[in-house]
Amino acid sequence: MKLARTLVILGIAVIASSLLSYYNFGIGSYVDLDDYEGCMFRTSGSFHLVVSSEQGTELTVFVLTGQDILRAIRDASLENVSPIYVAENTLYYETIVETFSPGWYGVLVTPTHNETAEYKIEVDPVSPDSGLFAYGLVTMFLGIALMVPIKILEKSQSFHKAIQSTIN
Repeated sequence: MKLARTLVILGIAVIASSLLSYYNFGIGSYVDLDDYEGCMFRTSGSFHLVVSSEQGTELTVFVLTGQDILRAIRDASLENVSPIYVAENTLYYETIVETFSPGWYGVLVTPTHNETAEYKIEVDPVSPDSGLFAYGLVTMFLGIALMVPIKILEKSQSFHKAIQSTIN
């Protein structure tokens, strides 16, 4: 019975931790032509990305893995990177970025024309961490599945004891 209760509690804790990683954030700033601005963040699943130009200046948007962000910083160039997504000449860009592994990701923006651009980046997860959530559900239901036969057996034994005491 202790194992079953432990599994239920562990399952609930894992489900709660999968929901705690459910984050969202937004940043904004100004970026000059030939400069790149943006953000880097850790995610465990796919995310919803919205990038908008606040002053109507067209932007080029790059979505990169963490390794490519670090490579771009080290080389001071985007020439040796492989973006996940690129959107050019956009005032508003919205997409779901499908990630196949947890890790660091980044979004960089630069103005398309000879202007300073004001931008805003918003990142929202698509859903809680599905791997942890599923593991928590399985663990919790395994604990419940272990509890049910134990409870039935206890009720059956107490019923038989009650019948035996009335017969004697």
